[in-house]
Amino acid sequence: MKIKIRTRIKENHKQLMQRFDLQLFKYLLPPLVGTEILEFTGSETGDRVHIRFTAPLNIDWISNITEHGSDDKHSFFVDEGEVLPPGLKKWKHRHLIERISDQESVIVDDIYYEGTSYLMGLLLYPAMYVTFFMRKFQYSKYFRQK
Repeated sequence: MKIKIRTRIKENHKQLMQRFDLQLFKYLLPPLVGTEILEFTGSETGDRVHIRFTAPLNIDWISNITEHGSDDKHSFFVDEGEVLPPGLKKWKHRHLIERISDQESVIVDDIYYEGTSYLMGLLLYPAMYVTFFMRKFQYSKYFRQK
């Protein structure tokens, strides 16, 4: 399954990428789900993110940052799931920031996942889509607060 959400932000793409940190990660966590951040080492190759959903059960999600980079037109990093919640078999999320101008960029959440079955992938799709679509509003609000 694939999801791609684009969000326009008035900020330079390289400066925007520098703000993909623990503070933003906490801000983007789903508000209605109990979560703990057990590890967040950053958004560069070799870094790791470990969260635990705490309600109704303790469920871990561990992703590794497998790639990152930046040039005059793009900045990006990729997280891939190592330990996934029940129902997910594979997870790859490419966080891409495309330069539009010196002071405007587009954040692209480019997600690929597989459910433990095709049916599970389909069942997860609406929740996944809504979760990442909501980031359009979260990003807009967060990046206005310099």
